[in-house]
Amino acid sequence: MMEKTDIRAKAEEYLEKHRITELFTDLCTAVSFHKPVDVRKFLTEELKRRVEEGKEAGVFEDAEIDAVFQMSDLNNSGFISQEQCRKALMTLSSSMKQYEEAKEMTFPNQDVDLPTFQEYAKRLLKTMPKM
Repeated sequence: MMEKTDIRAKAEEYLEKHRITELFTDLCTAVSFHKPVDVRKFLTEELKRRVEEGKEAGVFEDAEIDAVFQMSDLNNSGFISQEQCRKALMTLSSSMKQYEEAKEMTFPNQDVDLPTFQEYAKRLLKTMPKM
């Protein structure tokens, strides 16, 4: 007979392998962000969309990623510092894995423009669990 610790370890291994915890975190983030009236319908549609769109599906639309950049670009210069970029990407994170990735990101130039920010944001958000 299996020990409880063996059963728990196998369950945790399964959840980690299939990134179930990250999936639920991502879905909770989507619900919190969009605040749908019918949560069950929203979750069903969100899961269907993720199946159809695969890795491109995510919580944030392009306009929302742009807005995060604009909030960091207080001088409207079209550029943000590497540190501002890193912090902005960390705010987009919906899992600890994404947060840690954003925290460790390095950038080719001293200042980051909007297209570069979009590229890094999309790369980061692709690490979200998808079905």
